[in-house]
Amino acid sequence: MTARNPARQQTGFCSAVAPILHRIDRWSYHVLRAAGWVVLACLLVGLATGG
Repeated sequence: MTARNPARQQTGFCSAVAPILHRIDRWSYHVLRAAGWVVLACLLVGLATGG
């Protein structure tokens, strides 16, 4: 029975941290996607204006 206690604590810890990690993951995804669009737009403008 003692072997189940760490597993329960780990599950509780994971369930508590999972929403936070998920939120950070979504936030970083949106930030990286926006940064990608900005870089792409800058490259297109640079090519269009000749450098």
